[in-house]
Amino acid sequence: MRSLTRHPLARHLKMMLLLFGATVASTWVLYRLDLASSVLDMAATNAPDYYMEDFTTTNMDKNGVPDYKLYAIYMAHYPDNDTTEVLKPNMEIYRSGKPPLFVIADKGWLTAGNEVVLLTGNVQFTEQDANGGIVLQINTEKAQLLLNQNYAETDSYASIRSRRASITGTGMQVNFNEGKLRVLSNVRTIVSAK
Repeated sequence: MRSLTRHPLARHLKMMLLLFGATVASTWVLYRLDLASSVLDMAATNAPDYYMEDFTTTNMDKNGVPDYKLYAIYMAHYPDNDTTEVLKPNMEIYRSGKPPLFVIADKGWLTAGNEVVLLTGNVQFTEQDANGGIVLQINTEKAQLLLNQNYAETDSYASIRSRRASITGTGMQVNFNEGKLRVLSNVRTIVSAK
């Protein structure tokens, strides 16, 4: 009787198992290399092309008049979608014939052309009178600000304080130029006597 190791089929079976093992190992190595390459490509496309720390910039309108001033502790620009990320943004938005509007947050993103600012974390809008007294203060966790229109909105909970009223609710739209504010749902208002 012949031993199984000397049988011609056994040798072919061993060779096939070795080839199968080599194929599986090669496929795994190629998969890992491709995965690593994909991660590196993603990191390269999402990497900022420049950044600044502790900066202040003033944006002018088409007539050379200051439109807004932005200060942040960190700014990074992403070329793949032309957006800008800012940490601890502090904005001063200038309005014709009115005191500036002040906006702060933990984090912000500016779209291409700086038309829209998405704000997150401890977002606060403050409108003051000529003497520095607070006319209106809005607090929320996230908001979208349209710079060219001095318009802001949120779908989050918002707390609004004015000299005579305190309003809370979910969702808010405000046009700072026109002085119009709308709370969308779960509205609670407390009006104080003069």
